[in-house]
Amino acid sequence: MISPSRMHWTDATESATGSRALWSGVPQGPALAGVHVGNNTRPLVREGAPRLGLVFDPEDPCIQRDMLRMIRQYLEDHGYVLSSMVVNDEANLMEREARSQQWQARRIRSAILTGDWSEVERLCQKTPLKNLKVFLYALYRQQFLELIERHETEKAYAVLMKRLKPLEGHAPRGPAEFRDLCYLLTCKSVHEAHAASIPLSLDWGGSQAGRELLAEQLTRLLDMEQEAECVFGDPQGTSPQRREVPPHRLEQLVQQAYAYQIEFARYHPLVLPRIRTLLEDYHCFAIPNAERPPRLCGHEANIKCVTFVGKEGLMLATGSSDRRVGLWDTDSGALLGMLSGHSSRVWDVSASPSGRVLASGSADGRIGLWVSEAHAPGFRLGAMLAHHPAVGHGSVATSAAMQGSSISSIGSIGNSTSVRPGGGLSGAGPGHALTKLPTTGGDVYTVCVHPAETHVLSGGYDKTLRLHDIRTGQIVRSFVGHQAAVTRAVFNPHGNLIVSGSKDSTIKFWDIISGVCVRTFSFHFGEVTSVELNSTGTLLLSSSKDNSNRLWDLRASRPIRRFKGHQNTSKNFIRACFGPNELLVVGGSEDGQICIWDVESATLIQRLTACRRGPVFSAVWSQQQSLLASCGNDGDARLWWYDPSRPLSVPDGAAA
Repeated sequence: MISPSRMHWTDATESATGSRALWSGVPQGPALAGVHVGNNTRPLVREGAPRLGLVFDPEDPCIQRDMLRMIRQYLEDHGYVLSSMVVNDEANLMEREARSQQWQARRIRSAILTGDWSEVERLCQKTPLKNLKVFLYALYRQQFLELIERHETEKAYAVLMKRLKPLEGHAPRGPAEFRDLCYLLTCKSVHEAHAASIPLSLDWGGSQAGRELLAEQLTRLLDMEQEAECVFGDPQGTSPQRREVPPHRLEQLVQQAYAYQIEFARYHPLVLPRIRTLLEDYHCFAIPNAERPPRLCGHEANIKCVTFVGKEGLMLATGSSDRRVGLWDTDSGALLGMLSGHSSRVWDVSASPSGRVLASGSADGRIGLWVSEAHAPGFRLGAMLAHHPAVGHGSVATSAAMQGSSISSIGSIGNSTSVRPGGGLSGAGPGHALTKLPTTGGDVYTVCVHPAETHVLSGGYDKTLRLHDIRTGQIVRSFVGHQAAVTRAVFNPHGNLIVSGSKDSTIKFWDIISGVCVRTFSFHFGEVTSVELNSTGTLLLSSSKDNSNRLWDLRASRPIRRFKGHQNTSKNFIRACFGPNELLVVGGSEDGQICIWDVESATLIQRLTACRRGPVFSAVWSQQQSLLASCGNDGDARLWWYDPSRPLSVPDGAAA
């Protein structure tokens, strides 16, 4: 069990002299920006640093070669000499091929400048240039024009028919350019065609100028200067190929990466942590014990669901009985906008891992989809569709945004921007959903966006799960088997399996390809209100109206933990999820509390009063933000974090 007495935390002010001193030998950067625990800022990036973009190109041959050299060094340092030799041999083989191609390219360039066209053609057949039809067309066109200039009409005709005619479709100006080449056969020289205003003759600057232009095109095509410097080294000897790899370089870079993550985490441990795996980023473990202001107020009725948008969790989405979906800035708590379009309460919201797709399920029997473009803030809006196919529509209309066409005229969500049903911008007010995917009727209790962001899953009152294609809106698969309403459904991390919970007290597993139910769990004694999978897909957390949350080992197909201490017996959907580092379980309760359990011992270790007027419907944890979000019957959403100035409120009877 995790003991609150073993939790030792410090804010960034204390760690400035503590944790940094522990990173001996690790280069330290500039001062942190906004890392004090207790305010509304967080250290995502250094001041002045861009949030997005790469500092180097992973496809750069020089970078790839440096990575291989560091890998070989690491293998040799740890005794994997034979493995290092294999990597070295394969890398040398690829390097020899690159050297050969560069040498051939240099010879081709030299032959072009001297006008040795037979040598150019012979060398091109030995390199990838033989597949670049546009370049070959430019090559043969230059040869043809020089023959016309030298009055060698018969040879020019042979080049035209044997070389240029098969490549006619790759001409810059299409068939019209080939007709101009045919007309040049009747001229004594290229310059004579000036009178006829032939475009090729107007651009002709002579044989040598044309060759230099062609050689420059070849250089740009193959990036010869950069590649040659990387492969052969520059005269000053500063090429990466000639530099020695510093000792333990790979390990040093990994140390720097984790030191950066620790320094820029929301919470700083007093004792430098020991990293046990390199397969995941570092996240400081903390038990939320205090509400982080400000409170997220803006809905006019109770909030049924809450979720962080995207893996980074920079935004928060809430669904309410006021028929709207709210968008909030996680950092400041500011209301970014309200998405309107549903005609009844919103039961569930789901966001894709990238945060570009947001789905909502409503009691009006519809699914709302909003799509955010990377180059534009907010979510793009679009058309309104019928409730379901029975109401005058046999198929689903598709918006421009879903088809990938331009949507710049549609607008975006903001505090003062909305969209009329016709698509025009208006003043302050709500917006409309980008696409409405109809169901067959009844409440839609659950929606889930596929990890690949190509499909969205819906389930509800009609006992059926449906998989929709996001681009077309068509239903591509139906999953039938539950005997009562489907309350919650999620995809596994690989996206090939669906897990659903139902009011029939069962949990079912569905193969996404065949639509067949491959497994059923029926250990709960009440309606199942939620199901959640851990990050590896090996553990399942379920909530039920039998006043318990259960943890399942999917490899053994049996429950291994039972979490009690909350209330979940009435008509509400009380949901739970995995908490910090998946070592805790967090969930709502009908008594207005957020309950936090230790996974190993199933002990209730923390209670947070989150709603004084009814139940807390849901609580979700963001690993990237190290924040807990909750929603309840009072119509407000709340964010929770660890406040070192406040003790953990350990429930009576819980082991310390």
